[in-house]
Amino acid sequence: NNLKSIGINMEYNGEKIINNDLISNKKFVITGTISFMSRDEIKSLLEKYDGTTVDSVSKKTNVVIVGDSPGSKYDKALKLGIEIWDENKLKDIIDSLEITH
Repeated sequence: NNLKSIGINMEYNGEKIINNDLISNKKFVITGTISFMSRDEIKSLLEKYDGTTVDSVSKKTNVVIVGDSPGSKYDKALKLGIEIWDENKLKDIIDSLEITH
């Protein structure tokens, strides 16, 4: 209340977080080279829909996004039975997000 009284804006003016069943409240790992987006662009998109990115694959990881030359993170995801999104699946999901929002 003191901050309000001296004129501090108390409303969030950043980008609105949108809920989406495929992304919201999930942890993602990105591995390999994604041909159509940078990792930072993917990370920003996931954050917009309340998803988070982490650097390593664990049992708590929900989805591993796999591009070209993925390496050991892909192998670990397969071993743990974690959902894998290749570039085509990622494109399909992004396209569906643009249609619905």
